[in-house]
Amino acid sequence: MIELDSRQVAPDTWVVSIVGRLIIGSDGPRVQNLISSLYGQGAKRVVIDMAGVTHLDSTGIGYLVAAMNDAMNAEAELLLAAATAKIREAFRLTRLDSVFQFFETVEGAVGRA
Repeated sequence: MIELDSRQVAPDTWVVSIVGRLIIGSDGPRVQNLISSLYGQGAKRVVIDMAGVTHLDSTGIGYLVAAMNDAMNAEAELLLAAATAKIREAFRLTRLDSVFQFFETVEGAVGRA
C-alpha cells in the first residue's frame, strides 16, 4: 500500500509525496486520480516527491505517464523530485528520463522559474 500526501505550496503549485511501492496491484491509480484532480482545480505545477518510493515497475511508471498526459492537457507541468538512483534507472531504461524533468530536491522543483 502506498501513502499519499498533497500540500499546496503556492497559489498554483502542489507537492504530492508518495511513500511505498508504486507497482502493479498496488493502489497506484490513486496517484493518477489525485494529480488529475489537482489539475482540475487549477494547478499549473505539480511536483512529485519520490524520496519515499521504494519500488517502481512499468505499471507504476504508466501511472506517472498518465499523470503527465493530464498535465499536458491542462497546459501545466509535472515535475519529479528526490528520486533515488534505483528509481531514476527505471526511467532511464524505459527512455522516459527524457520525457520527465527530474530535480534533486522538492525545493529545487518548486522554485524552478
